Amino acid sequence: MASGRDADNWSRAAKELRSVTTYCDPTIALPMLVTALTQSAARQIKARRKPTFTLGRDLVMSAT
Repeated sequence: MASGRDADNWSRAAKELRSVTTYCDPTIALPMLVTALTQSAARQIKARRKPTFTLGRDLVMSAT
């Protein structure tokens, strides 16, 4: 259990940090990341052109 002193150090450091490493199970982290990305990029996702695929001798992809 963290002491009050540890919590004080983390709150002070948090203002200056540019990145953080968090170890988390993928079944927890992946849904959180996908939700955050879809909410923050909703306008860009709706505006993007959907790709179409033509399967012949060669696979051709084009955005329509």
